Amino acid sequence: IAELPRSAPLAVTLAASGFIGRAGAALVPSAELASLLRLDAMPDFVLLSVLPVVIAMLGLFALSPIMTAIFIGSLFGSLPVLPADPTLLALSISCGWALSMTFSPFATIVLLMQRVGGLAPLTVTWRWNIVFTALAALTLVPFFAVLTGGR
Repeated sequence: IAELPRSAPLAVTLAASGFIGRAGAALVPSAELASLLRLDAMPDFVLLSVLPVVIAMLGLFALSPIMTAIFIGSLFGSLPVLPADPTLLALSISCGWALSMTFSPFATIVLLMQRVGGLAPLTVTWRWNIVFTALAALTLVPFFAVLTGGR
């Protein structure tokens, strides 16, 4: 309990992440970005499998997984035509958020573990969790291929 007041900045960061992700997405021309990335030509299962990895990798640049997930979700939500099923897009983004929690040394839960338990973030994410995270990411390809019927 004595450690909780020292964790207040992390709580504020977590709370602000959603707002920042939503506000940032409003500044990006989503239709043009989707066209540039040719999301309409990409097979659904490829898009859905790549999104979690992208979200996890952005966590390495100290971007909050929640902020990144909300940013990407808001971008897709503003597209006139979605490149994949909306439920599967939400699942894919959620998978990316989960991968970030085990991979990014900047994830809120990892920083809280450092604060409360004295565990080094790199030890938790890259030493203890790296194999799990890699296997989980690889498992997403056949998972989404089955869910989309290979489309």
